[in-house]
Amino acid sequence: MTRPKIYLFGDSITEESFSVGGWGASLAHHFSRTADVVLRGYSGYNTRWALKVLERVFPASHGGDGGTGTAPIALSVFFGANDACVPDRCSAFQHVPLHEYKQNLHSIVSFFKKRWPTTLVLLITPPPIDEDARCRYPYVENPQGLPERTNEAAVMVCISRKAAIKLFLRK
Repeated sequence: MTRPKIYLFGDSITEESFSVGGWGASLAHHFSRTADVVLRGYSGYNTRWALKVLERVFPASHGGDGGTGTAPIALSVFFGANDACVPDRCSAFQHVPLHEYKQNLHSIVSFFKKRWPTTLVLLITPPPIDEDARCRYPYVENPQGLPERTNEAAVMVCISRKAAIKLFLRK
């Protein structure tokens, strides 16, 4: 018998979710007797790069499910923190404009719904940003004294209600 699967697809927040006390580890623990929680997290990725790896990460030749032939029961999509990088700061190469972010998320969700029509696709919004801490502890030398990500930029990448999928907001 094949165990049901739950995929976690996202950026470094997803990749690190299996750390001690992480949300992915908590899900795996909660579903330990009923489903396999499968990690597909990619540090530094934004929605533009996620689209480029979808076919390799979930190949059609295996049904996109690792060869089991069964659709996952659920799948989370958690991108946006890197898309929200401010375009004139050190992380500008990761920035994705709002209109493209929306389009990319729509394409990612459409890919999964076409492949697995019965799978529940959950979108997780970008997390809030501690702008003061980003200035005090920047990722690289920061002579401007400005954060490379801002809450305003993160809010701009939250998708509209027009998506025909469930949207879970993180507070």
